[in-house]
Amino acid sequence: MAALRTDLEALGLARDETRGETEDHIAGVFEVMRYLIAGDDVAVCNLEQQRRFFRAHVQSWLERLCAATEAHPRAKLWVAVARFT
Repeated sequence: MAALRTDLEALGLARDETRGETEDHIAGVFEVMRYLIAGDDVAVCNLEQQRRFFRAHVQSWLERLCAATEAHPRAKLWVAVARFT
């Protein structure tokens, strides 16, 4: 969490205090990736930033997240999503 917060701060991003999710929620991490891909500020939104953020905050734990989802007995709908991912 500390590394993610540090990286978000370096990108000029901060947690929305009105939201209940923490920064390490998968949707939030994917939203940052979307911003890095589609954002207009080329100093921040560029391929190197995308690569660095992906390796540090997506690739490092997405496979484990999907495996845990597949193993959960009540995640029937999400099993298909995890397998697709």
